[in-house]
Amino acid sequence: MESAKKENFIKAGELKNKIESLENIFAHRLFLGVDSSQAQAQRWDKAKSSLQAFLKSKKEIRRVEGYDISNIGGQYAVGSMVVFENGEPSKNQYRKFKIKYSGDEPNDPKMMAEIISRRMRHAEWPTPDLIIVDGGITQLNAARSVLPKSQPVISLAKKEEEIYAPNRPPIHAAQLGNETKLFLQHLRDEAHRFAITYHRKLRGQINKK
Repeated sequence: MESAKKENFIKAGELKNKIESLENIFAHRLFLGVDSSQAQAQRWDKAKSSLQAFLKSKKEIRRVEGYDISNIGGQYAVGSMVVFENGEPSKNQYRKFKIKYSGDEPNDPKMMAEIISRRMRHAEWPTPDLIIVDGGITQLNAARSVLPKSQPVISLAKKEEEIYAPNRPPIHAAQLGNETKLFLQHLRDEAHRFAITYHRKLRGQINKK
């Protein structure tokens, strides 16, 4: 505010960005193990209740799966699946997919449909109570095209942090409460991290040949 009053708007903008970044880091403490396990459980209970109300579901949400795609112009395309149980990452259940789609142009929705379709063939894996895909309405529809109608699924778009759900207008994640927003962001970011790590590894292996 002091910089803005002095009309040093460039510095004011830089400071504002730094403050927002710090706020985001401290906000993510809620789901990064910094707080006590009791506090985390309370926050997960709030997020879970909010999601169940949003989905109009009486079934308790325990297992949530998140999906993301990583590629460069369609090349070295991979997908990730991360699993959170009772609000906590279950890393031994994470899975990665080397995408088989080979169209002339990159097509993230088709790639998303592919990895979720392949995941659903694994009947031996526990059934998710909720699936979250990275993206907007297009990615949501791609996921729905290969999922049973009874499977709850939503998508989370990065730019505006909007939640897309079947047969309803999008809403901002913040409307479901801070705990829910932070949980969704953490899961989405973890899916992205896992996908891009595999993408870089695959690209590195191919480029060495």
